[in-house]
Amino acid sequence: AIDIINTSDSTIFFKLKINDVFPMDYGDFKKSIAEIEKNTSKSTQQAAWIFTQENTFHSYPFSKESWQHNPMLFLNSIGGGYCDDRASVLADLWRDQGDSSRVIGLEGHVVPEVYVNGKWQMYDPDNNIYFCDENGEVKSVEELEVSTVDLQQSHCNDTVVNPIFKFKNPISKHLTNLIKSADNNQEITQWQDEYQDILNEFSLPKHSSLEIIYDNETNITKCTVKLNSKSEGELNMPLVPYQASGKMNISTNDSVFFIAGEEVQFPRDKFYSKMEISNVEMNSEIQYLINPKLNFFQSLNKIDIQSTKPLEFESSTRATSNSVVLFAADRLFLDQKTLQHKDFLSVISDYHSEKLDELFLKEKYLLFLESDVTLSEHDRIDLMTQFDADYIKVFSDATISQHNFIQEHYPTSIFYLFLSSRYQKMDYVLQVLNQQ
Repeated sequence: AIDIINTSDSTIFFKLKINDVFPMDYGDFKKSIAEIEKNTSKSTQQAAWIFTQENTFHSYPFSKESWQHNPMLFLNSIGGGYCDDRASVLADLWRDQGDSSRVIGLEGHVVPEVYVNGKWQMYDPDNNIYFCDENGEVKSVEELEVSTVDLQQSHCNDTVVNPIFKFKNPISKHLTNLIKSADNNQEITQWQDEYQDILNEFSLPKHSSLEIIYDNETNITKCTVKLNSKSEGELNMPLVPYQASGKMNISTNDSVFFIAGEEVQFPRDKFYSKMEISNVEMNSEIQYLINPKLNFFQSLNKIDIQSTKPLEFESSTRATSNSVVLFAADRLFLDQKTLQHKDFLSVISDYHSEKLDELFLKEKYLLFLESDVTLSEHDRIDLMTQFDADYIKVFSDATISQHNFIQEHYPTSIFYLFLSSRYQKMDYVLQVLNQQ
């Protein structure tokens, strides 16, 4: 944990950088993308696509408004979203590198394109896929729509491509149908760019502190502004405020929040960057989101602070039970574990809808456990026994629409079931199902 403390009688303004990484700005984006380009021998455009995948995840969006598409906010603070969120961030990164880019709305999906070597190329960061012709050239949406080549399998020689698209299955078929839909008008959208620019600048009211804690068990970083009865003044953070607790008044340009002892979540229709804090009556807190995909803490940490007045600084290791993920815990877990076990996806490529029964799933789950070298034979026996109960939890009470969802999203749906049962996180896969 690190604590940045303002013990003075006035607001202190400062800039912060932890390990030359957090919070990131456009210069950091370019530096990271250039590093990926160097290490993978990819093009700059492909490196930006990989960077977006590595630092974001698929989730229900934090907000449905376009303000969250600001790349600095999304990559530093939110991290998770739908296809339009991830496509918008990637398109902006391409533009910052000097490339022409655009975001295209299909019938039920959103993808970005970048203009390279005199033609448009589509890289889908949400499905982790792009398509090539026989010469290895990356295709555009327009080329894919009229292509006679079967799009259910990627023909690109790239190990970074989602292995789901290496064989025919309901998900690859679904994406093909989206691209080739007769209802597509390939609408080039603009609304996703309607966001305000921000700066990585901070301010702390008098007698307050900023606490940043990395939990090495969950790999989650939490950010909290702590206030007391002496705290008053301007609070500014280049991060998304999630909830407030305690007793205080919070004023922004067009809103006033009265916190009266309970936990209150901030509305998600706007971004509240600059606040005026007053009338704090007890120990109070405001919690901010930090993108859980960013693991910027190290065993030895370099903290750079430039401030208008001296700030006190403490670094410590502490025990804390407050490790709850504030946003999209289920999707983050599944995203991280999918990356860890993604090679197993090829094992469940022999799917036929009539075979998606208990016997088929138990056979594949046993193979999944055998592929995990961290498990002992005793562990595998216990997990196989547990899977019987987990299978019943999912399939016995599932509605018709949930059964259809499982079929239509194979192999991801079954892979999520395997991951959740293996790591005893069945509440996560049930949460995804219950959203259907």
